Amino acid sequence: YDKNIVKEVSIIFNCLSTEDENKEEISYRAMSTLISLLMSGDDYVERHSCSAIANLMECSDIHLRFIEERGLPPLVSLCSSVDEGCRQEVMRALSNLSFNLDMVE
Repeated sequence: YDKNIVKEVSIIFNCLSTEDENKEEISYRAMSTLISLLMSGDDYVERHSCSAIANLMECSDIHLRFIEERGLPPLVSLCSSVDEGCRQEVMRALSNLSFNLDMVE
């Protein structure tokens, strides 16, 4: 695969995932792709993919799908990334994932 294309794809997912109207569709059509990008070995791609996942995790309806797609282990493994920006996005994703609307009064 072309590394430049993969970088562009990660950027596109990151940008698209900021809009609420895109989150459900991305989660249905591209969750497995995003999870595989978390394991790309490229700091840049991993950072943008973590950011996209953090954006998606702002929508609690998507949490279960992310867990079922086995996205948590690759996400947690990036806690030890050498890229500080990636680590920050992992923490944001985990924070968003841990938020449960059912617990809010």
